[in-house]
Amino acid sequence: MLSNPEQDSKFFKQYLTTWFNIGLDNPIIIKFDDPPFTEDCFYESISLKMLIAGISNSWSFGEAASYKDHCLIFIESGTNKWLYIKGDTPIGVYTKEQIIILLHQFESIDVIIKDLLTSDIKYWSATDIAHIINQHFYKISLDEIQASLDKQNYFVKDFSGITHYSLIA
Repeated sequence: MLSNPEQDSKFFKQYLTTWFNIGLDNPIIIKFDDPPFTEDCFYESISLKMLIAGISNSWSFGEAASYKDHCLIFIESGTNKWLYIKGDTPIGVYTKEQIIILLHQFESIDVIIKDLLTSDIKYWSATDIAHIINQHFYKISLDEIQASLDKQNYFVKDFSGITHYSLIA
């Protein structure tokens, strides 16, 4: 799913040393020793879709995935948190779901919702989706989210009278 760091990429070559140094400046990352945090910990994705799919897999602390000038360094397993770096600027520490929204901030709401539904949380209600999107980056109405959910062919399950959506049955 992710390519080898030797892959020829303008952004990867341009930012690898910068991302590594930002990681070294992070007090959590510099503690990693199994495996040790090195430039060999960085992998490049050839598409945004592959990056998002890649961060859904198992990672070791300090491993990093990138796409263009976006870099994600895995730093916490219990809550699945990543240090997000854009270009040469550390943006912050986010969960995978928050990163999906960050990376898609100029995409359609349909793309964001589909990628959220591929995350570790199996079922999402329209309210949950609206909350995480509005809490972090967008201002979108529950009606817009519901309209997007209704036009897709998602699996539906009822939990205590609230409809939840999933990509898998």
